[in-house]
Amino acid sequence: MIEARHITHRYETDVALSDVSLQINPGEFLAVTGASGSGKSTLLAILSTLLKPTSGEVLFSGANISSMKNLDELRRKDIGFIFQFHYLINYLTLFENIRLACPNCPATDIESVLDSLDILELKNSYPNQVSGGQRQRGAIARALINKPRVLFADEPTGNLDSTNSSRVYEIFRKLCDTGSTLVLATHDQRISEIADRTIEVEDGRIL
Repeated sequence: MIEARHITHRYETDVALSDVSLQINPGEFLAVTGASGSGKSTLLAILSTLLKPTSGEVLFSGANISSMKNLDELRRKDIGFIFQFHYLINYLTLFENIRLACPNCPATDIESVLDSLDILELKNSYPNQVSGGQRQRGAIARALINKPRVLFADEPTGNLDSTNSSRVYEIFRKLCDTGSTLVLATHDQRISEIADRTIEVEDGRIL
C-alpha cells in the first residue's frame, strides 16, 4: 500500500533520515520505535505526506505522491493522523470536535465511532471535563471519522499513564484486525507485543 524508496531528509546540515526504504502492507500494524531524535517522527511525517523528503520517493497504492495533482484530497479521504497531544478544541464538545473534521457526517456515524471507543456517554463533554485517556480517544475518533485507509500515530501515548496507554494500543490492534492500516511511532518497547511488525530507527536509518 505504501512504499518509501531511498528516502533522505535534511534539516539544513542535519541529516534526519538517510537512504530509508520501506514497504507497508494493507491492514498491517507497523510500529516504528527509536529514541528521541532518531528520525522516526520525520519518517512518519514523510510517509503521511505532511513533509516532503529532500530526496527519494513515496508511493501510495502504486502512485507517486510527488506527482499527485490533488494531495489534499488524498489526505482527506485516505489518511488519518493522531499526534502525541490531542489538539482538541476546548470550547467544543467531543462530538463537536469530531463534527469539525467531517461537517457532513450523519450524527449516527459520529456516535458510532465514539461508541466503538467507549466514550459515547461523553459526547457532550468538553475536553477539559474528561481524562487524558478519554481525550486521546476523542482524538482517535476524530482521525477515524472519515474512515481513512491508513492511520498514522506519532507518540500517541506519550502523555498517558501505562493503563491508558495499554487501552489505546488495544484500540489500535482492533482497528487493524478489522482492516485498517496503522503506522505508529513510539519509544515504548511494549508495542512489539501488539504490532504485526516492529522496525527500529537509529541515527536516521532502519536497523
